[in-house]
Amino acid sequence: MRKIKMFTIIYISLIVFFLFPVIGKADPIKSGTDACVNDSTCLQVCEWNNNGYHAYAYYFFADRSWKYVWYYQYHPFKAERKGESLKLPTKNIFYENDTIKTNLSSKGVCPAGAYVDQDGFGTTAEFCLDTGKVVETDKKGNAKTHCVKKASNFGTTFQGSSSLIYDINDHIRIYFEEHAIPELSAVTCDDLADSTGYAVDDKKTQPLLDKIATDFGHNFLYDNEIPTWMKNGSYKEHMETYKRKLNLKVAACNIQLKEKAEQDLNSGKIDQEQFDQAIENGSNAEQNIQDRLDQLEENITTGNNPSSPTYTPTLPGQDVTEASCNSLLGPETLKYLNTALTMIQIVGVVLAILLGMGDFIGALLSGEQDSNKKAFKKFIIRISMAAVLLIVPAILKFVLNTFGIGDGSICIL
Repeated sequence: MRKIKMFTIIYISLIVFFLFPVIGKADPIKSGTDACVNDSTCLQVCEWNNNGYHAYAYYFFADRSWKYVWYYQYHPFKAERKGESLKLPTKNIFYENDTIKTNLSSKGVCPAGAYVDQDGFGTTAEFCLDTGKVVETDKKGNAKTHCVKKASNFGTTFQGSSSLIYDINDHIRIYFEEHAIPELSAVTCDDLADSTGYAVDDKKTQPLLDKIATDFGHNFLYDNEIPTWMKNGSYKEHMETYKRKLNLKVAACNIQLKEKAEQDLNSGKIDQEQFDQAIENGSNAEQNIQDRLDQLEENITTGNNPSSPTYTPTLPGQDVTEASCNSLLGPETLKYLNTALTMIQIVGVVLAILLGMGDFIGALLSGEQDSNKKAFKKFIIRISMAAVLLIVPAILKFVLNTFGIGDGSICIL
């Protein structure tokens, strides 16, 4: 009996130590669970949550390819299970229409709905992407989108509700709207004036442009060349807005500084030659700024930019004070703890079986009348404890997700 109690204490201690949840939100930029995000060889473009399935769209810089990866959180034997990485296009990915496929590959537009179907118990996943709009409602009142309504082939069923929870285009928009453009708006004409005070000095706009190249190149490209889909998408839209606002700012400042020069000309502070030179300087500055903007886009496009950003974007609602698993424990520690938990789960089952076999053999050799019954009771207890190690992670995640605690993630699983 003492041995059984000790065995119970050991199992409970291991469960408490390894399965205590650390609930936190993922890093806003590198929030994917694929290793390529951590080593900056790919960019996470989209993420969807579909009833426990998390689907990610990644763009790989080296071969300019797209891949999908899916993760399932509530598998009974392994709480986080990685699906097969798939290159696009592939027969395993289906679209509501060609527009969705084209917009994603050519402009980086994330569709609202992403649905996953796993064939049997294998690792091959099928994806279906649609607009997320309801196209049918069944007799029970369950809403169906295009993907949910129509299976792609025999044995394939896309079901459940889906939500887009991450979009790289939101980061790009936030960067320009809340950082780059406000910083430009805060600049005064006196800040941009040359040494004479009568015209804009184009060189004084360079720190603003360098900052964009640094921040954008590091946070969105990891100092790689900008992909075509990004140039054609939200980057183009917001960069055009920035360029237009900068040109308007420079033109307005030149007008303001010219008025100052006219006043000084009329008062005799400067002569006509100095005034004409100021007008020429202002005109040259506007042209030079166009050249600097072209150089900015070239630097971002080719990945020729510094790697020490002054800005790190966060999505709306992201609580940067809330700890993530990586920030609390570090990736290496998480890796070792996950390995340790897996080993404990395996060893627990093996020990339960081996010790049970030993008990049954001992019972046979002892010849006592109730020895088999005692051995069977011990075996059931040990198998139950081993099963707890396997089932508790899935139960914890299910409860967290059901009651909306944190993001439903547990660090050590």
